[in-house]
Amino acid sequence: MLALFVGHAGDAASRARQPHLVVATLPGELKAAQAEALWRPFTRETRTVVDVVTWDGTLSQLRQRLRARKHDWSLALIEDTTLSVGCGQGLFLRTDASARNKTANASDGCGVHALSVDLALTWDASKLQTAPTWADFWDVARHPGKRGLRCDPRGTLEAALLSDGVPPGDIYATLATSEGVERAFKRLSQLRPYIVWWSTPEEAARILTSGAALMGTAPTAEILAANARSKSGPFGILWSPRLRVDYDWVIPAGSGTNTNQGKTLEDWATAPEQFQAMAIRYPSAPLPSDPATASGSSRKSGDQSSGTKDVAPGTALANDTPPPLPISSVFWRDHLPAIETRFDQWLAER
Repeated sequence: MLALFVGHAGDAASRARQPHLVVATLPGELKAAQAEALWRPFTRETRTVVDVVTWDGTLSQLRQRLRARKHDWSLALIEDTTLSVGCGQGLFLRTDASARNKTANASDGCGVHALSVDLALTWDASKLQTAPTWADFWDVARHPGKRGLRCDPRGTLEAALLSDGVPPGDIYATLATSEGVERAFKRLSQLRPYIVWWSTPEEAARILTSGAALMGTAPTAEILAANARSKSGPFGILWSPRLRVDYDWVIPAGSGTNTNQGKTLEDWATAPEQFQAMAIRYPSAPLPSDPATASGSSRKSGDQSSGTKDVAPGTALANDTPPPLPISSVFWRDHLPAIETRFDQWLAER
């Protein structure tokens, strides 16, 4: 027993001596996927422990940590439209040219592309057997029940305009006008009493799986994972039109950790092998090889999609499905401050 105790104490001491890096990411299935596909292999390869913390992805939370001098993040996952704003404010370290050239999605020289997440209309298929449209999402008279929406203008205003008949290709030309912005907020006002707000992908999925809403916007990967675990019945996914959100890895400025270690971790996470591992572990859509979707799904070039063992009915991606509409980092970089102020004012209204 003494030898066993000494052995455990030695293991604990050895672990304590190992270098540690801290990564901030979003909670939910995404966090679990990254632990399996990225951080555990990194620890096995380098003997460096990766401690993962979760955050809501907002610059306000990062600024709070900076002010409180509690900032020890070596790497953080952030939406690229948020990155564009934070980079201009000096909140993230600049990456070198070779790192930026890994992908066209790196934004403003501060980040390296991590993954893309598809945001789609989803619904409880046990209560709604016919696939709804975006117009149905807003039609609470025909389809009574709560609706899950992101508590952020990004993605939410796009959904409002889609529900009002604006073609996907005209969304940003419409939002670029004051009339278009007011049109989107008018649609939101029509739905206001029925909205259940979410801030993270995990919350988006939980609103549906807990029965808090009949329909909602949610990352397809979270819904596919929920369907694979579900015993009570699948959740449907409207594959078109859907939105695509890009996320990047950034090294926050002012970190107390070694910047070179953060860059090493960033390089690891964005290497082709790890990028593919994440695509498999956190799929945006099923693979054609999945039995449930073999007759009608596809993996488009450049699409970060893969399969899950159990794909629920109503979640198959057809061969002729149009590609997702990218949430425009260029548009939101230029318009987010003003529209976000308008959104906060709208939220405060009664």
